Amino acid sequence: MDKISIIVPVYNVEQYLEQCIDSIINQTYKNIEVLLIDDGSTDNSGKICERYGEKYSYIKVIHQVNAGLCAARNTGLDNAIGKYICFIDSDDYIEKEYVEKLYNEVKLYDLDIAYCNFRLFEDNKELGKKEKKYLVTPKEINGLQYQVLRFENDDWDCQVWVGMYKKEFLLKNNLSFYKKDRLLYEDILFTNKSLLKAEKVKFVSYYGYNYRNRWQDSLCRQKPNEWTIKSYYNIMNEFIDLYNNSVRKDEKSIIGQTLYKVLTGLLESIYYCDETNKSKYYKMVSNTKIKKILRKNIKSKKDLMKCIIFNINLKLYYEIFGLKQRIIS
Repeated sequence: MDKISIIVPVYNVEQYLEQCIDSIINQTYKNIEVLLIDDGSTDNSGKICERYGEKYSYIKVIHQVNAGLCAARNTGLDNAIGKYICFIDSDDYIEKEYVEKLYNEVKLYDLDIAYCNFRLFEDNKELGKKEKKYLVTPKEINGLQYQVLRFENDDWDCQVWVGMYKKEFLLKNNLSFYKKDRLLYEDILFTNKSLLKAEKVKFVSYYGYNYRNRWQDSLCRQKPNEWTIKSYYNIMNEFIDLYNNSVRKDEKSIIGQTLYKVLTGLLESIYYCDETNKSKYYKMVSNTKIKKILRKNIKSKKDLMKCIIFNINLKLYYEIFGLKQRIIS
């Protein structure tokens, strides 16, 4: 049995942390190591980690000065000794066969990545789940084929915590989390970069991960601010560089479509941000090299129309987008 490393970044989650760790230690697959990365918690989270570390020899606790989610996960990657890697967020929990089911798939098909479904919940009440039948394939496919299936079905889920990754694959392709700055939406970069490199990917039709709905607490759900804009902008520039450095037409197409999704998030964030800074953000977006990339790679007629309007006049784009939001509300 191969060892599997489970990386859990921890920051001020004392009321949820025990449920998360208990769900990991109760896995049916037993050859695991658990890396609890305490990212400078100011509540009792660090003490809870220590208590579990003292009780279970396979739990390793690492305390670090607060540096953000990317840095915490990278610390986990640097210290992981398992052949395969899972990421679990410390306010969520997993079903008892989660590790075993994903491991069986990666071994059977010699996968770089195995993904599964997740359930959204709040206070132990299920809020929703999505059956992704379009991702279920009879055999493994490569990451670009997987991306095509996602985009054809308007699937923009980029969560890193619903997968198992072969460590050798991550090391070979120098895949880690963003290191240049603190970043929101960090999964967008890691997941999409990983899929660009993956030769063997498979989706398991199994609801093994339970994602806690904390919309009011989540930094990603708060009113857009400078950090939100900067994060999207940094991610966008990363994909522009990937596009310019790619020589494969099929890869460029996927990166271009990914870029459109990131741009949409950036434009929506700018639309809802403080009026004082809007002109600065308008200029920032208008000065990117993104327009040419979008014209070449957008497949959807609806998305293509939005791109055409964006290319013609950014203010017109916002007028149409704003009208749509007012109608919806």
